[in-house]
Amino acid sequence: MKGKVIFREEQNFRYTWSWWVLLICALPLIGGVFYAFYVQLYLGEPFGNNPASDTGLLIIGLLTCMLMLGLLWLFQTMKLTMEIDEGGIRHSFFPYIRAFRSLRKADVNAMNVRPYRPITEYGGWGYRFRFRSGRALTVSGKWGLQLELANGKQLLLGTQKPDDLQVAVNKLKQNWGSE
Repeated sequence: MKGKVIFREEQNFRYTWSWWVLLICALPLIGGVFYAFYVQLYLGEPFGNNPASDTGLLIIGLLTCMLMLGLLWLFQTMKLTMEIDEGGIRHSFFPYIRAFRSLRKADVNAMNVRPYRPITEYGGWGYRFRFRSGRALTVSGKWGLQLELANGKQLLLGTQKPDDLQVAVNKLKQNWGSE
């Protein structure tokens, strides 16, 4: 049962530094494939010291372009959504977690907004898992909602609005305390 939403945040990778790194890596790779096509298929000269057949080169080029386009699509569509309403926390991380997952009072032992170290604690941003620190769903930044779940697992949901999130968490804790 969904109550009045007191906090909502959507984050995506479209405007993060990781998007630019992907583009910087993808463009030379795709450019190299087209250069190989030009040399071997248009000029008729073998490309490289151990050239592939024309068919092999086309397959390698097609697979490379499909992989890069797939990664670009993934970075374009990935979206972390977090909502806090009067009864609990809902989150999704499209395309990995398509439907919202809800956490109610019985699911959560403790929660707090905290700074975290993305690289050292989780190995970066995105959908991450570490045995010591549990799962993290983050896009960028260094703030998150740390949840200690009733099943003993840890979950960190990243945020770009730690102050607003803290207000919502305080209100949720009040609501949960009054039940």
